Amino acid sequence: MKITIIGKAPSVNGLYRIGKAGHIYLTEDGRIYKDMVSEKLDGLKVVLPDALKGIPLKVSYSFYFPELWYSSGSPVPMDTDNRIKVVQDAVSRALKFDDSWIFKLEAEKLVGQERAVVVIEPYLTTPQS
Repeated sequence: MKITIIGKAPSVNGLYRIGKAGHIYLTEDGRIYKDMVSEKLDGLKVVLPDALKGIPLKVSYSFYFPELWYSSGSPVPMDTDNRIKVVQDAVSRALKFDDSWIFKLEAEKLVGQERAVVVIEPYLTTPQS
C-alpha cells in the first residue's frame, strides 16, 4: 500500500510539547497536520487492506525536499527521523491501525516536490519474543 501526502512533512520538534505535569502533548499545528492527513485519506476512501491487519508491518518513508545540499557542500538540516513520528501517527490514525504493529522502519530523503510517501507492507521476518 502506497500513500502520498503532498506538502512538507513537519518536524516533530515543533509539534509536541511537554506540559507542566511532564506529559507530552500535541500542539495545535500537530493536530492540524494530523486532521489534514485524516481528511485527505478519508476523502480518497483509503483504508488499510485486510491482508495488512494484525500482522507485523514494514513501513518505508520517503521525504522529498526542494534541495538537500548547500552550495558549500554541507547538507540542508532537515532530519528524516523528526518527521517519521508525526507522519506515522497521522497515517495510522487515518487508517485506524495500531502503529505498534510496525516492526521495521526505513526512511530516506530525496529531491523533488515537497511530499511524504509512505509504503506499508507485510514484514516477512517473524519477530522473536
